[in-house]
Amino acid sequence: MHAGPDYQARIGYLASRRLLRGFRIAIALTSLALGAAAAALIVADPGGGASVTVIRSAGAAIGLFWCVRWFTGPPPALPAAAAFVLTCCLSIVLVSTTQESAGTGAVGAMAIVLTATFAASVLPVAASLAHATIAISAIVYFAPRLLTESGMLTTVTDIGILVIVTVVLPGIVYVGMALMSQDAVAADTDGLCGTLNRRGFYRLSSSRITRYQRRRPRLCHVGIIMIDHDGFKTVNDVHGHVAGDATLLETAEMIGYATAAAEAYVGRLGGDEFAVLAFCDHSGEIVDLAERIRHVANESSTPPGERRRCTLSIGVSHEAITAASLPQLLLRADAAMYRAKLTGNAVVVYEA
Repeated sequence: MHAGPDYQARIGYLASRRLLRGFRIAIALTSLALGAAAAALIVADPGGGASVTVIRSAGAAIGLFWCVRWFTGPPPALPAAAAFVLTCCLSIVLVSTTQESAGTGAVGAMAIVLTATFAASVLPVAASLAHATIAISAIVYFAPRLLTESGMLTTVTDIGILVIVTVVLPGIVYVGMALMSQDAVAADTDGLCGTLNRRGFYRLSSSRITRYQRRRPRLCHVGIIMIDHDGFKTVNDVHGHVAGDATLLETAEMIGYATAAAEAYVGRLGGDEFAVLAFCDHSGEIVDLAERIRHVANESSTPPGERRRCTLSIGVSHEAITAASLPQLLLRADAAMYRAKLTGNAVVVYEA
């Protein structure tokens, strides 16, 4: 089966369904519970020896660290999210081994299901497989101790439950999440250019602006860059719709190249019109980004050795994030773009 959308796409899916905040709170509380459990073992059993104390202290620190990390700031990037899963799993297993009771160890192994569900929900298949390997290793480790204390029938039952909740159930979650997020991404993606479509661009822009207004410092600016082709109808009339589609695809690739270093999101709003949502520390950076797009378009060729058949007219609107309104930004950028089309191959910034 296809691995499905990447980590960021799945985080975007949760955000678009207004599930991300609750998801992050659940993960933070889970991490807090794991850290608190390790800390409680230190207090309840202080005579375990130096190595036991070190393991439990590390478990408490790991749990509390990830609680704070998930509860505050933006969602962790993929490397940090993978580190969360692996460090929590290892912490659960190691802390569980400091307990003499096999039942306690089994409960610790079952606790891995909490991070397993997270891994299955948003991480790539490689990270999920790494987690499953740790879970199975923990089960193999505790199986002989369970057999000694509980007998064959109880041990087989317990191991079966452990395998289901730590490996099988997360696998089902992974497949389901992959299918749902694939459908969501496909619904928000332009079939020709691979960018966001109108629906996806408006949805993502609204959620990103709202998030920044809650989290980012006051100096952050947000901008909308509207882009329209000059002479696109002539391309279709003279060279045919295949050439027109090729022009649109090339434009999408150029915009992606020009905005790669910025925090920017590209959408095709329909026809030959594109839009970019950009976040920068200063408003001038958004205007520079628009000029970079126009410059890349002017320097490109279709095919190699020939000048581009279309230039771009670009309208820009920007606002401090605290005062930003998506409908207003779109309206102003659209007005600026139509002023740019009066001359063509120009960047116009909206001025109230």
